[in-house]
Amino acid sequence: MYKLLIVFIFLSGVGLSFQSCSTGAASGELTEKDNNKTIELEMDSPFTIRLTGEHGSGYRWKLVSDNKPAVILKNTDVSIQGNDDVYIFNFMVKNQGEEEVVIVFASDDVVVKTFKLKVICGTMGRILSE
Repeated sequence: MYKLLIVFIFLSGVGLSFQSCSTGAASGELTEKDNNKTIELEMDSPFTIRLTGEHGSGYRWKLVSDNKPAVILKNTDVSIQGNDDVYIFNFMVKNQGEEEVVIVFASDDVVVKTFKLKVICGTMGRILSE
């Protein structure tokens, strides 16, 4: 009876640890609320980061990390929605490993906000991060 209880507690703990690392990136876009999170993705998985900034403020979101070879920036898009500029960053996981994506909201020399996302790519990334 005790062995069964111990196995159940162990499996519950393992399940919770995997759940805490995932943000559900495959089901939608990541936004500022996902800042400083960790996501775990498989090879060739796309993911999108959507960030907003006040239109006409002189600041813009720009990628400052070079995540090659694990994470590749496919493209970016900027549009205006009301008083906001909306920045879309589309990425693709290309190799196993662990990368931190860093995007800053800045003018030429002043950083106002920083968005960070830790991306664990494939099983090798999980091994390397532990």
